[in-house]
Amino acid sequence: MLEAKHKMKLFFAIRPWEDEPDHAEWIDGEVDHPTTNATGFKCRIARNETTGTLCGYVGVPKENRFWGMDYDGEDRDLIAISREVHGGLTFASGEKGWWFFGFDTSHADDFAPKMVEDLIGLGGDLSLKSRLFNYWDCTNYKTWEYVENEIHWLAWRLAKYDQYEKEDKDV
Repeated sequence: MLEAKHKMKLFFAIRPWEDEPDHAEWIDGEVDHPTTNATGFKCRIARNETTGTLCGYVGVPKENRFWGMDYDGEDRDLIAISREVHGGLTFASGEKGWWFFGFDTSHADDFAPKMVEDLIGLGGDLSLKSRLFNYWDCTNYKTWEYVENEIHWLAWRLAKYDQYEKEDKDV
């Protein structure tokens, strides 16, 4: 009898999650991570152990207007930013001089490889279980590149909205 992880290889020919790292941190705009609109913000990708999906985070410094805000608070600019990042912001917390905002890629239409593997391991009628989330379409897996692009976009927006706020006060 095949184990669930081996069945995954039979069901899904393309499995980018197997070749991706589980964690990385960098400063936006560093030599290893150059961007057109470098912000200097701390960026992070981490794999969720339960779902097998990637989560993206951007840390802003204390000088940033969004420092200390909750991801689902009432600030209209942060609400606008949240609406534009994949699945919306789902995390906010401080760590070592940075205030991180994060998002995950395990929403209803996203492919979650660890959850699929666990369901395969349970056996039985998977058609009922597949209605709970997008079970068969691994093309909806959000890759490392996708999450990194969302992080750069989120960092840029957090920097731009902060800049606009400061410019309005100077006028």
